[in-house]
Amino acid sequence: MNKVLYSLIGVVILLVGCRMNEGVPLSTEGISLPDGSVYSGEIENGLFEGQGELVWRDGSKYVGRFSNGQMHGYGEHIQRNGVVHKGNYYKGLANGSGELLYPNNDKYVGEFKDGMFHGKGKFEYADGTFFEGHYVDGVRVGKGVFRYLNGDLYQGMFSDDHPNGIGKLIRANGDTYEGGFKHGEFDGEGKYIYKNEGVVLEGAFVNGQFIQE
Repeated sequence: MNKVLYSLIGVVILLVGCRMNEGVPLSTEGISLPDGSVYSGEIENGLFEGQGELVWRDGSKYVGRFSNGQMHGYGEHIQRNGVVHKGNYYKGLANGSGELLYPNNDKYVGEFKDGMFHGKGKFEYADGTFFEGHYVDGVRVGKGVFRYLNGDLYQGMFSDDHPNGIGKLIRANGDTYEGGFKHGEFDGEGKYIYKNEGVVLEGAFVNGQFIQE
């Protein structure tokens, strides 16, 4: 059994609260900031407040709601590398429901906490594989489902971003394994059924190999 090949590109989106210099007029027109970024939108008490657009010098851009100078509420952040986040923000970080779109057509839809995947979510890869389940601080933890490139489907427990614990693997050819997993491999007590041959292996597995009944 191949191990899960998974790479999480952690995205933490943070904007430190920006206050207008004294004397800058309140305006919805473009305002150039000392760091080279340009803000257009609503301002209150010298801070970004309400709907606005902030364009950084590197070309990245945020369009959405602000509060007290920070991204806060619903917005869309387009990074210089083409990664796009659409969803809710809280004090400058992605929090709550949202989606993350990658230039290679990978996509995550689900919950965020402090800029990381956290809670229920689904990550779909451009090659057709996917993970759907639960995340904690960007890592797959708890019950989930993973579709492999070869068509195999894993259903069960995850920890440390891998199948760990009790789970079930359904092979593309109809073979099934149900039992213990460790780092994506059959490990512990389990039962493997060869669909076509009618052969059943039941007992102890170690590192993906059947050891004994």
